Amino acid sequence: MNNIIQQIAKSVVENLEEVLINSLENKYNFADIVEQLTITGKKVTKDMLSYVLEELEVTIRDSTERKNKFTIHKREVPRKLLCDFGEIEFERTYYKNKIDGSYTYLLDNFLDIAKSQRIETNLRSKLYKNSTKMSYQEAVNIFTNGEISRQSVLNIIQEIEKIDNLELEIPEKKEVKELFIEADEDHVATQTKGNKEMKLISVYEGKEKESKSRRRTINKRSFTGTMSPEEIWFEVLDYIDQAYDLDKVKNIYIGGDGASWIKRGIKIIPKSKYVIDSYHLEKYLKLVLNRYIEETGEISEPSKLEIAINNVDHKLYKEALKNMEAHTDSSVNITNAYKYLRNQWEGIKNKIENPHVKISAEGQVSHILSSRLSSRPLGWSEEGMDKMARMRVYQDNGGDLEEYYLHKRKEKHKKARIIELDQKVTTKRKTLYNNDYIGTNIEILSKSSGKWLKQWLNTDFLKSM
Repeated sequence: MNNIIQQIAKSVVENLEEVLINSLENKYNFADIVEQLTITGKKVTKDMLSYVLEELEVTIRDSTERKNKFTIHKREVPRKLLCDFGEIEFERTYYKNKIDGSYTYLLDNFLDIAKSQRIETNLRSKLYKNSTKMSYQEAVNIFTNGEISRQSVLNIIQEIEKIDNLELEIPEKKEVKELFIEADEDHVATQTKGNKEMKLISVYEGKEKESKSRRRTINKRSFTGTMSPEEIWFEVLDYIDQAYDLDKVKNIYIGGDGASWIKRGIKIIPKSKYVIDSYHLEKYLKLVLNRYIEETGEISEPSKLEIAINNVDHKLYKEALKNMEAHTDSSVNITNAYKYLRNQWEGIKNKIENPHVKISAEGQVSHILSSRLSSRPLGWSEEGMDKMARMRVYQDNGGDLEEYYLHKRKEKHKKARIIELDQKVTTKRKTLYNNDYIGTNIEILSKSSGKWLKQWLNTDFLKSM
């Protein structure tokens, strides 16, 4: 053990001296220093990891449980793993199970290294997390210098089950008078050349001013998936019931574009009312008004429609729409626009009666889903898009995807581990490491050549001071 420490320390000091000398001779700038020390750090990490793996291999081989259950089939079988700091190669023993005749690498099993795994778990967690921000190929290029295929990133995502919308811890119940819900969907291209609807629902307590032109949601929690409307709305209800005292809540406003699946939420979420999204209301009003004025040149019916909306007059509203449609040439777009407006009266009424409710679900979809799922010409599998959407929502809700991945891997490994090291052997091995190495007489530290110090003392820089 002492020899290993001396070797590593010697390597570190020699590299450090070289960096200092080159810096003093004006051969290195700051970037060069960082680069060289990074290289040294990676090499030292490799050396330490190699030693740890060798020690574990010996400990497993010497353990009583191993000797009772497994025979040595083949020694020193090499393996390579890609890590953050580069590729590492190590050797391990191949064992045969005395009972069932199966073969295994006990070191791999003990350390949760899968049979076909080429990428180390921490690096896998980084690829898992960053695949939500960039394409698989971009993640490969940035984190592995292109040493693996983009399929490897997809495999990492596929090995972990989709994230439950209620995975994150729910805080203690709060008392609020109002809750706001924004619901919308993204249309994601599938590998079969069709589109799949990806739902997104966000629950929050209100909005507060963040800057002159920006407001932010308070305590937002989002939900997503390709499941049925009932399933996702009941998940939302579960969350609200756990996070808030529903007896104290007076109103829950559900906002969206008026799609039937969104309105379904009113039947599931208690004390809720539907409010139409401003963007969609303005879009369809503008379409029918512009076409009507363009074709007739008169504004009496549009004025009547405006009065009807502002005064929440349903009868006048229907009358104005009917008269306008009768005097407008029909086209698919215009016909659909009138149909849409006729079906949105309840949402319009609630919007006018509750002016403090500012619903804009489009922004949530664009920020959380579209930027990764639909803004690029990609074709997704249904499972793949569902997992990616849930990963992005988990992250947007404050979850750490690296921690999540590592936690799930550890859970799996607990079930898959086939050997436990007996205490007798581990205690014996640990006595080798429990010595106090602080102050160990490491020659390279106590008798350094001091070249860098002499060099520094003779520099023009020092003489000029």
